[in-house]
Amino acid sequence: MTPRARKFISVAQEIPKIIADSVVENDGWPGVIAIPLEGTPQLIALHVSNVSPHARKPHEMRFQNPAKNNRPPVSNIDGTALPILLGVDNTAESTVFIAVNGNSRLGSTKRFSILFNKSIISRARSDGLSVYQSSKGERIYAFTPGIFNIIITHILNKETLSNDELLKIIISSGALEKDITKEKEVEAVARASRLVRTLARKSGAGLKIRTAYEHKCAMCGIGSNLLQGAHIYPVEAPGSTDEIWNGLSLCHNHHGAFDLHLIWVNPLDKSIHLHPSLHEEARTNSGTRHFIESTHIKLTLPVANASTPRDAMFEQRYTYFIDCYDWATL
Repeated sequence: MTPRARKFISVAQEIPKIIADSVVENDGWPGVIAIPLEGTPQLIALHVSNVSPHARKPHEMRFQNPAKNNRPPVSNIDGTALPILLGVDNTAESTVFIAVNGNSRLGSTKRFSILFNKSIISRARSDGLSVYQSSKGERIYAFTPGIFNIIITHILNKETLSNDELLKIIISSGALEKDITKEKEVEAVARASRLVRTLARKSGAGLKIRTAYEHKCAMCGIGSNLLQGAHIYPVEAPGSTDEIWNGLSLCHNHHGAFDLHLIWVNPLDKSIHLHPSLHEEARTNSGTRHFIESTHIKLTLPVANASTPRDAMFEQRYTYFIDCYDWATL
């Protein structure tokens, strides 16, 4: 077995919840692992290399693909696996991984280096995660091996979350707690991965929805980048879809009221109805009164008929939240 293949195996053993691992062609560049995401095995083409200092700049570190020409610099195993470039730093007691989405390097024929500031390694050891934006726009993740699945989930979901959002999710999950048991760590990583998928779905669908509504709120008409794409039948519900016809472009106020079930839209004529408590509050609160007065009688619909919200989405919403709309009737 080659040193590179042994390196791959040692790395694979540090990643939790691997379904299977094997060294494939080219002496382990890449090696293939399968990790369970949403209950389905996701193949990862793992290109493992040691991190080393870069002589050009004292603060810079790097890892590289092999110098020999008898192997591809990056492989996705004929389109079946997500290619991940993984640098390994084990110069201290705990190992730190440095990962990059390898898709941007597919098709390359030359040797390359992944360059990054060495400070992210020390931050990853102390905080569990640090993210560096390279001059090429690549996100470079330095992290402890236990959260590998979360980072992969983020990459698979097109890295749509900001670095701060990703870190908050991981911290709140408890995955980075000191002295966490392996069982608790697996549960925490699964929670964080689910939330990353959910928020990434909302973010990706939101842009499509806002665009369909010409970047205006469907309930009041405000624009000015004060909008969010809202799912009608919520993203966490079974069978939810990210199709535009399951969405509304809403300002923050109307989105908040919609999520709190203070707004009911009649599926038949798309008329907008507000909770009685809002009308009661409007008697003494000028802000609430303005909110009511600014709300349209009916939804403003997208120009394209194919994007118009479907009646069934509202009906499924009201069934899913069956106890929240007893105040509203057809």
